[in-house]
Amino acid sequence: MNRSARIGILCVSVAIFCYAGIGHVLGHTTDDKAYKSLTVYGEVLQKIQQDYVDDPNMRTVTAGSLHGMLESLDAQSSYLTPREYEEYKKKLANTGTAETGLTLSKRYGYIIVLSVLPDSPGVKAGIRSGDIFESVSGFTTRDMSVGQAINLLNGQPGTAIKVGVIRRGKATPEEVDLVREKLATPKIIGQRVDPDILVLRIPSLDAGRADEIRNRLLDAEKQGIRKVILDMRECGRGLVSEAISTARLFIPAGTLTTLRGQTVSTQVFSAEPKQVIWKNPVSVLIDAEVVRAVPEDESDAADEEAAPTPPTQKEPGLGPRPLSPEDAIFHRALDLLKVPAKKAA
Repeated sequence: MNRSARIGILCVSVAIFCYAGIGHVLGHTTDDKAYKSLTVYGEVLQKIQQDYVDDPNMRTVTAGSLHGMLESLDAQSSYLTPREYEEYKKKLANTGTAETGLTLSKRYGYIIVLSVLPDSPGVKAGIRSGDIFESVSGFTTRDMSVGQAINLLNGQPGTAIKVGVIRRGKATPEEVDLVREKLATPKIIGQRVDPDILVLRIPSLDAGRADEIRNRLLDAEKQGIRKVILDMRECGRGLVSEAISTARLFIPAGTLTTLRGQTVSTQVFSAEPKQVIWKNPVSVLIDAEVVRAVPEDESDAADEEAAPTPPTQKEPGLGPRPLSPEDAIFHRALDLLKVPAKKAA
């Protein structure tokens, strides 16, 4: 490391510790743990610089420590270098930026696919939720954050990027080409699978989705449909506000979710009876299991004949394609909804 770099790192470190120290003395740092952590961090950096077998690249060491710090919070938190952040902002501001339709997270130390948008480059390349990316564009994902992976995957329409995919039951990565595309908002897929049963597959919860679902339900009721299957599997994108509005279409009472944070007041989002438009039986398919709900006057009859629910999927996307003949969870949910109808007949 050259002399100017050492001086720069030293100045930054001194500034950080001075700021923390002044804040601590003046009472601005209410939690002593944060100040002590900075002290330990400084001691570790000093030990590395003085005692490591080779002359360390302190910029790399510092960047690695920041990566680890952010990823220890949760899978979605990540650190971007100034250059990576500039690239991220440019791609975000550029309306021509294309993507692959993948929602990512971290698991087992590597990038994992949580969901794949229908008709996206991910689907066309055979990517499934649950697939692990061992590498992206030739870079291992072992030390890669989700933000860095998204930065690499997004780019110009029509351009390709290689990913090393580890599929279920495989140990060796398979190299796959993803061709970036500009994606439109995915559409709800509606399918009438029985005279009185409708399936609504929800690929995302983009703005306006709750109103779209509401209109679909009203149309279904006019057509004599009395039971609905909501397939929310692989619905990995969208707005929390749309999720709350969608839940209010079905749930008449109780707490839906709660927003908490260090810098915000706790907000409780409750069901609103006046917004409920569907009071008939409904099954909800999620990546873990089937959630079934029936009106109170039908619940006893349904429980008498309903068989046990199917085993839960511990990992997302390891089963067959949704709504296919091999989709056992979907067909089990369908059978459960048919039980009250058969009894009534």
